Amino acid sequence: MTLGLFIAGADDYVNAVAIPLPRGIFNMFYALVIVASLSRMVPHPPNVACIAAAGLFAGCYLRGWRSVAVPLAAMFIGDLAGQVFAIGGLAFYSPSLMAVVYGSIAISVWIGRGLRDHRSVPRLATASLAMSTVFFVLTNAAVFASGMYGLTLAGFAKCFAAAMPFFQYTVVGDLAFVALMFGVYECTLWIADRRRETGRLKTLTPCPVNVRSHDNNR
Repeated sequence: MTLGLFIAGADDYVNAVAIPLPRGIFNMFYALVIVASLSRMVPHPPNVACIAAAGLFAGCYLRGWRSVAVPLAAMFIGDLAGQVFAIGGLAFYSPSLMAVVYGSIAISVWIGRGLRDHRSVPRLATASLAMSTVFFVLTNAAVFASGMYGLTLAGFAKCFAAAMPFFQYTVVGDLAFVALMFGVYECTLWIADRRRETGRLKTLTPCPVNVRSHDNNR
């Protein structure tokens, strides 16, 4: 049984999705999220991560608690693996900061829900930029609130100035992963639709009928 069916439940598969999907493609959804999440364990530029894009992805295609649980579970598993196996950049850290990071991922799910009825390149790009900005503002506000730079206006400015060079990596990473995940998935849906349509046309094509002429019997 695939992880997708384990999470959603084989009998509950139809109720798990916000957009009706064939069962095989539904499983592919989870495969994409898992593969993208595993990429956190591969050396990568700072703040070039896939989890926020996975949240946007899940918010668009899943509904109910699953849309939030899938990306948060992927995030937690990555952090847990980093803690246990000492993977650089992945581990548990300040609980308050972790709560803000996980909350930012949950917000990306909410942003993704706005893409359910209409998914276009401009809307995806806008959603990705909004997601990057929310993550940047909330996480750095949490760092400032921790007192690392001093709880003053100058400390606030210093905190965000220090983080600004990393914002470009966040934007580029989110755009790249959003393009990859939505692009691969939508292409797969398109191919599946074409195959179903081709099969339907073959079914509806009438078989040639050999009609005898009855002129000789008159």
